Amino acid sequence: LNDAPGLASAYNNIGMIHQQLANYPLALEAYLSALRINETLGDQRNVGVNIGNVSNIYYYLGDMDRSFEYDQRSLDLARASNNTYGTAHALEAIATHYKARGAFDEATHALTDALEIFSTLGEKRYAAATHIKLGSVHELQKKSKKALEHYATAASMALSIKRHDLHAQALLCKGAI
Repeated sequence: LNDAPGLASAYNNIGMIHQQLANYPLALEAYLSALRINETLGDQRNVGVNIGNVSNIYYYLGDMDRSFEYDQRSLDLARASNNTYGTAHALEAIATHYKARGAFDEATHALTDALEIFSTLGEKRYAAATHIKLGSVHELQKKSKKALEHYATAASMALSIKRHDLHAQALLCKGAI
């Protein structure tokens, strides 16, 4: 068969299986195969998915620089294709890198931009999760009042959409301060 999209999807699925099994080198190999095929096909949506998957594997392997490069590439691709949802998720991934490096202002900026997008899209689940992430960045900076505000907003938002997992996470973070 000459089913390149199907083959790319199969490689991506194989990558997910290896990722779940913590067999990261084989997951990376599969995700990179899917990425190469989707790039050849010009399938920008799946290229974005593949780039995110590759970034995650590099992160799990401890190669933070390469993971960051792929997240930046994901952000550039999402912005170029006017994919606001993908832009928000890429910003969150980039914020994780900034937070780990202690670049809290950059992390806050990226998360604030992601929050604005999720709020505009009406994605309360992701907005609540982003409030929790913003709270954790403020908490690391010893800005307890701002952290508590984000955790409280996340808890309220999560409760309004019956996302008890996020509600509990927000309350746990709030209680830890």
